[in-house]
Amino acid sequence: MRACWEKEIPEGKPTITAAHNTSATSIYLAWKPPSRDTIHGEFLGYRIGYRRREKADEEMKNIYIRDPAVDNHSIHNLDTFTQYLVSLQVFNPEGHGPASTVTVMTDEGAQYTRYRIPCIPKYGKAERCYIVCSAIFNGKLV
Repeated sequence: MRACWEKEIPEGKPTITAAHNTSATSIYLAWKPPSRDTIHGEFLGYRIGYRRREKADEEMKNIYIRDPAVDNHSIHNLDTFTQYLVSLQVFNPEGHGPASTVTVMTDEGAQYTRYRIPCIPKYGKAERCYIVCSAIFNGKLV
């Protein structure tokens, strides 16, 4: 018996099984696909959308995963210690299904700032040297 569907967008949504930070600038997402009979056609893959939570007017950035067998992904180059809305949808040739959405926060981490501190010349020689040091962690110079 062969299944045949009218052309329509998916009605099933993936189940997010894990969503957490892996660093100060990365988030990990894992999921289970929706039931095959809710895809309504060729299962092309997933769309992950994300944006900073406090920026409601910010456009979602999208990542397309064009392999239905994939069940996890990491998002990189995010802002430190920031909440993100992350949504996950399946898609077929007709469009995207409903989204599963979670809020995930990146880790505190450290933001590094370079300081150039002049050295004291040895033996009266005017040498050009600088010490590059320190970092800012949670708003404090360490």
